[in-house]
Amino acid sequence: MTQKQKHYKASLIKQIHTSKLYVEVYKNDRDLYELMLMSNYNVSSSKDLSIEQLLKLLAFLNQKTTSIEKIYATKNQINFIKTLWDQKAQNPDEKSLLKLIYNRFKIDLKNIEDLEKKDFKKVIALVQNLQIRQKTWEERIAYSKSKLRLAR
Repeated sequence: MTQKQKHYKASLIKQIHTSKLYVEVYKNDRDLYELMLMSNYNVSSSKDLSIEQLLKLLAFLNQKTTSIEKIYATKNQINFIKTLWDQKAQNPDEKSLLKLIYNRFKIDLKNIEDLEKKDFKKVIALVQNLQIRQKTWEERIAYSKSKLRLAR
């Protein structure tokens, strides 16, 4: 981050801390402010936000927007998770993946496309650390038969 960006970020943080909504609601209740930051950005302090996130937070606190926009994972990222899940899961359906995500991170998703970009790395780490599923007898037999056909 350049010096100019650091000054801009500091300026945005000052604007956030002097905004109308922050002064009225969050200044007296630090826990509520941290909860809002944690639920939207997964950080407990505004100094940990990027400049883009600070701009969105400032717009929300100045009541220019009614909600903070969520940034969802890209299609490629979702496909990567699905592929890994198919390779490693005992029961490779989407419902099982969503249940695992909820149990581990308490992220309630209706489908995997609702996954936010900020949670993508956590989910990938979780799925990558799963042991590769053992093939069923039927899969092993089919694999062996395919090898026998190739050998002939």
